[in-house]
Amino acid sequence: MSNEIIQELQQAEETTGKYIESAMKYKVKRVQEAKDEAVEEIKRLRQTKQEEFELYRKERLGSSKENVKENEELTQKEIKETIKYAQTKKKEAIQLLLDTVLNIDLEIVTPKKEEEEEKEEKEEN
Repeated sequence: MSNEIIQELQQAEETTGKYIESAMKYKVKRVQEAKDEAVEEIKRLRQTKQEEFELYRKERLGSSKENVKENEELTQKEIKETIKYAQTKKKEAIQLLLDTVLNIDLEIVTPKKEEEEEKEEKEEN
């Protein structure tokens, strides 16, 4: 009877070993499948985010050619506005220069005259 029990225990141990080995193989296989699925999901997510970034960049920044063209147009517009402003103020600037150059006060002040004026002012006060 004890031999039978020992044989049954050995068979149970072998069967359990087979189940354990099978479970370990399944676990390794399932971990590998999960890893592969995760890698594929990461690739899809990376591709999606890259596409979103490209769209954002195009919307916000535009292409470099468009930026250069836009900056050139803006610069030309500012140059035209500056020239137009200068044309409108040109006559005023010329008149101001002419008034300054042509209307010079030619009064000659001598030290005696200044002293006399100061005395007169003091006497008046």
